[in-house]
Amino acid sequence: MLRITFPQQLRRERQRRGWSQEDLAALIGSDKKTVQRWETGDGLPRPALLRKLCEVLEKSPEELGLVEQPRTQWGAKPASVHFFGRTQELQTLRQWFAECRLIAVCGLGGIGKTTLVARLVEQVEAEIEYGYWCSLRSAPPLSQVLKDWLLFFSNQQLSTPPASVEEQLSLLMELLRQSRCLLVLDNFDALLQSGQRAGAYRPEYEVYGRLLERLGSEAHQSVILVTSREKLREVERLKGQSSPVRSLTLQGLSGEAGRAILEEKGISGSAEEVASLLRRYGGNPLALRLVAETIRELFAGQIAAFLAENRAAFGDIREVLEEQLRRLAPREHEVLSWLAIEQEAVTLEELRADLLRPEAQRELIETLDSLRRRSLIEVHEQGQFTLQPVIMEHIQDELVRRACQDCLQETFLTWEQFAFVKAQARAYVRESQVRMLLAPLAEMVCSELGQTALKERFKRALERERLAHYPHGGYLAGNVLQLLIYLQWDLREFDFSRLTIRQAYLQRARLQEVNFAFAHFVATVFQSTLTNVLASAFSPDGQQLAVGTASGEIRLYDGDCEHLLQQLEGHADGVWALAFTHDGRRLVSGSDDRTLRLWDLETGRCLSVLEGHTNRVRALALSPDGRLLVSGSDDQTLRLWDLETGQCLRTLEGHQGRIWAVALSSDGQWLASGDGAGTLRIWHLPGWEQPLHIMQGHHDQVRSLAFGAAGTLLASGSDDGTVRLWEVASGAERAILRGHANRVWTVAFSPDGQWLASGSEDTTVRLWRTQTGEQVATLTGHTHGVRTVSFHPESRRSWLVSGGDDQTICLWDWAKRHVLTRLHGYTRRIRSLAFDPVGHWLAAAYEGEGIAIWDWSSGHLLRLLHKSRHEPLSLAFSPDGQWLASGGQDEVIWLWSMPDGQVQRQFVGHRDWVHSLAFSPDGHWLASGSEDEIVRLWDLASGQMVHELRAGCWIRALAFRPGDEAGRCLLVSGGDDTLLRLWDVNSGSCVRTLMGHSRPVRALAFSPDGRLLASGAEDSQVLLWEIEGEARPQRLQGHRGRVRCLAFSGDGQWLASSGDDLRLCLWQRNGRLHHVLRSGHEYMVRALGFAPAEAGSLLASGGNEGEIRLWEATTGRLERILSLPRPYEGMNIQGVQGLSALEKQALLALGAVESSRLETTPS
Repeated sequence: MLRITFPQQLRRERQRRGWSQEDLAALIGSDKKTVQRWETGDGLPRPALLRKLCEVLEKSPEELGLVEQPRTQWGAKPASVHFFGRTQELQTLRQWFAECRLIAVCGLGGIGKTTLVARLVEQVEAEIEYGYWCSLRSAPPLSQVLKDWLLFFSNQQLSTPPASVEEQLSLLMELLRQSRCLLVLDNFDALLQSGQRAGAYRPEYEVYGRLLERLGSEAHQSVILVTSREKLREVERLKGQSSPVRSLTLQGLSGEAGRAILEEKGISGSAEEVASLLRRYGGNPLALRLVAETIRELFAGQIAAFLAENRAAFGDIREVLEEQLRRLAPREHEVLSWLAIEQEAVTLEELRADLLRPEAQRELIETLDSLRRRSLIEVHEQGQFTLQPVIMEHIQDELVRRACQDCLQETFLTWEQFAFVKAQARAYVRESQVRMLLAPLAEMVCSELGQTALKERFKRALERERLAHYPHGGYLAGNVLQLLIYLQWDLREFDFSRLTIRQAYLQRARLQEVNFAFAHFVATVFQSTLTNVLASAFSPDGQQLAVGTASGEIRLYDGDCEHLLQQLEGHADGVWALAFTHDGRRLVSGSDDRTLRLWDLETGRCLSVLEGHTNRVRALALSPDGRLLVSGSDDQTLRLWDLETGQCLRTLEGHQGRIWAVALSSDGQWLASGDGAGTLRIWHLPGWEQPLHIMQGHHDQVRSLAFGAAGTLLASGSDDGTVRLWEVASGAERAILRGHANRVWTVAFSPDGQWLASGSEDTTVRLWRTQTGEQVATLTGHTHGVRTVSFHPESRRSWLVSGGDDQTICLWDWAKRHVLTRLHGYTRRIRSLAFDPVGHWLAAAYEGEGIAIWDWSSGHLLRLLHKSRHEPLSLAFSPDGQWLASGGQDEVIWLWSMPDGQVQRQFVGHRDWVHSLAFSPDGHWLASGSEDEIVRLWDLASGQMVHELRAGCWIRALAFRPGDEAGRCLLVSGGDDTLLRLWDVNSGSCVRTLMGHSRPVRALAFSPDGRLLASGAEDSQVLLWEIEGEARPQRLQGHRGRVRCLAFSGDGQWLASSGDDLRLCLWQRNGRLHHVLRSGHEYMVRALGFAPAEAGSLLASGGNEGEIRLWEATTGRLERILSLPRPYEGMNIQGVQGLSALEKQALLALGAVESSRLETTPS
């Protein structure tokens, strides 16, 4: 692992010998650039080069500031247990480990394959560079685990895996060639098809066979250990005495080892009796442990008596299990089934909550004790209970078989008693429950009954449940609902009214027009109205998590991210920064609306609003005592506030760009700030007047800052894709952490300062070891950029929360690389509208949904256009209506052909979000404006960029002047510097600058004749310019908030404007206000557009709530509302029970209704 001292030590050793960097590179078989990177702290030697480096310098890794030790992720590897016998087998495997690359250990269930391999791993760990234990018991798709392997074996350096599985396999083989790796694939038989010839794969798992083929046949220096109950075709074909592929079939234990197991269980007997027992059960360790309890309990520990009574020969561990299970009481069967459903160790209370019958709950402790004595369960030191894998698998198979049989017989007892999928289970457990229980059950019942008969059975079962158990039903209705969602059947055919819906996971489920009237919801998880997540913070005690969203809402969840506690509403725009006071009773927030707010968390009231910044508040930090608040803004200032009085104490200036990040050290002595110019400043109390250090190392905007626990180390994340560590006292750069493939939005230190987390636009969260700078984990699970990460304040919990532009919050156990809780939000905010100039199409860019193409004349939705990771922000139709361009957060401009909606071209070049697009009047050119402060001109025919116009600020709006003749084309841009720039497109030069606004320009529109230009800005002003006249605009007064959108009518007689105040103003061409409409939108209006001139004065407006409203503009008459169906559109929740007020509010916002048409009162 790389220590911070390595670069200096390497440089010292090289210079002491009088070598140049080229000299050292030649001696170790590398190049100067590589040595140069090592000496500047950018990267570390791969193992092969490290060995050469140590040899050439005659130094150990430790002496070079390096510690060579394996990087391991043993995950599901069992802990050390009593190990009996297997000396010869272990010796054989030890020898093969030195000679072979693929080794299979096969044998019956319970024979000890996993235990043997785990013991081997303990012996060889010091001989490997990387070690990874992968349990395949839950049958994960290869694409899922392969990504994890690539990240791990590349030392977290792989940012984006190849697209195809075959390419990923090739990359894996390359990594296995570069380093000495050990990969254990445990329970490989879970991928094989039962009931088929040996070695046959389950459908869609055949690709694992290709994996084994390549692992065994291609040269590499690593070892792959596979355990399986069945022999594997690929291994059998490749193995041989001189082959690097071997297979070991485990037999039963020897007499001495078998006796040791029995003695451990308190059973003894003569040598002959023990030998007979071993022969009876084939020396199977698990079988011996199971029957030992029977011998002790029923036969007074006498082996002879047991053998006389039980004469059946042992064939498989399942026979022993079946024998054991037949003797269990119903309550013991019930507990075993729940442990098989839970899949990982659970506490007594968690298990008790699963049980519905009061008597089962009362007897739970006695039941668990009985199962423990029967060796059927395992008890962990933390008081948790679980099953051995072979027992768990058997119980799961039996549960699925019983559930299918109950469905065929229409008793549904198993469906009533157990939840096949637990909505409130950890996310990775729930996904496994779907694979291991719900999926095989769905396949089985559909195969037996067919769709029509199964639907009728479900309808009858629900009706019986409604009559018999309402409102105290079990798991039946939730199970049926979960299975129907899995099968993607039309839920409108089923009536779920007056039923108990228990443990149903309904996030991302489409429940449109489903009847839940008077239903009782218990432990059911619905989708939320969460929008893009911009900020997060845990309370000091870890009991609450605050989340700031792009809609201006602040949400407070419990520390497990399972329950929404309250919503704080008051901000008018996105919330970028949050901080709890030291007592956890108050919360401070900073927003795009230029204000900071102080909230009382007991009442949910806003205690005060701090105003003073003239632009967006992007960052804030609180002093340890909670009295001093520091805020950073796009206005390029830092402000220091007295939190108790709300008074601004001081304004710090000097930054040359918008301030994205501020941080205070834990002792309150140091303040750090970072800006859009890539500069960091460190300020020291009590002075503050001037920064102590100004650090320049990043090559792009600094987006985030965090102090380590001791306050001596500062981390920064930047648009240049790097994380950098700085010495606070000296301002010196200590290390550069590379790995992200895009801008780094957020960084955070763990409470003990040992770990650093970073979140990026590349959709990943990465974990770094602070002391060494080594990347230790990559967390993948988001589908869009990660805007915020926060560590849980308790160091003993390796918990981390992340949130981002996919409207998702993830709570991670980052040490295990598991998602514990995943909250999915939903938004359909309209970001842009564009009318087809020659037809009846209206294009709308929806956040989270893609691009909708509407027929505005009929109100019909024609199609949805969607590209992965393309979150559209801007739209433009070409003048002939043949092309639609979209630009967005992926920094790419997509060109779609109309009307088929096919992607014809991509324009790649921007390095930040694309906010604005415009086609030239002749349709030859496309202009795009971005947060990278550049306007780019593209030739539509060739797809080439022809001009790069540098504006020096974020570009929010573009407009070509209509009617320009060939050879004379004028483009106007508006952005955050408040200026309008007029560009000669042919020369690429700025020919004129117009000044009039005092805040960022958001919207531009030319009149059709090209004589008038309208501009709208965050200063609430609409300015009307005569483009060929004086630079003195006419000011149109009518708005009370940011003006976000403008549009001229097709005949040029009307100008419409709207924005944050929800007012829709219609102006005559001469600037006189015609009328003001209440738009009917919620939150804000982001987009306006007039239909083509032949449609008269038809105006479309698009709002944050996702509705398009079509108006007859001159009369103000609302003609039609266009709206995409929401996830719960028309879902009836009349009279439901079990939902909190916040949950009910969210369901209504997502389309649910309280309708009395279907249900009036519960019968």
